[in-house]
Amino acid sequence: SPVCSTYSHMAEGKHRNPGNYNRTPESHKADAMLMVLYFLIAKALEKTGGAMTATIENPRGWMCRGNIMKELFEKELGFKKFTIFYCQFGRGD
Repeated sequence: SPVCSTYSHMAEGKHRNPGNYNRTPESHKADAMLMVLYFLIAKALEKTGGAMTATIENPRGWMCRGNIMKELFEKELGFKKFTIFYCQFGRGD
C-alpha cells in the first residue's frame, strides 16, 4: 500500500480536507505514488486477464474519498471498497 500518512485522519486536516483535498506537497507525492500503483495494477490485470486479487489498505482514511480511487480504481478497474475490522481476524464465527 502507498504511504498513508497524508490520507490519515490523524493528520487532522494538515494534508487534506473536504474543501481542499491536496493541501501539501506531501499529499501530492502520495497521490503520485497511488497513480503509479494504479498503472502497475492495471498492467497486471491486463497480463492476467483479470485473474488476480489486489488489496490496498488505508484504515479509515481519505484515500477512498479521492478521485484516484473513485474514478480510476473503482470505475476503471472495477475495485470494490470493503471495510475490514482487523480485531476480527482469525475468528471462526
